[in-house]
Amino acid sequence: MAQRLPEAELQLLRAQADAPHDLRVLKLLALVRFKLGRLAEARQIYREAAQIAPRMPPSASTWASSRSSWTGSTKP
Repeated sequence: MAQRLPEAELQLLRAQADAPHDLRVLKLLALVRFKLGRLAEARQIYREAAQIAPRMPPSASTWASSRSSWTGSTKP
């Protein structure tokens, strides 16, 4: 799978050119760069995403992981 990360990065860069403020594209591009070990670049992209949507509600997975930390369970 790691060998496909550069290919994924190229596809995401093309998508970003078409929709530079698409949060899904930005988050995925940051993730790919993180997995490639390019942490500074990933961090910068996450910052860009935060500037675009600073009050975006947390995702369900974020909610579930934070819930488990204070209840000990991920069940609703």
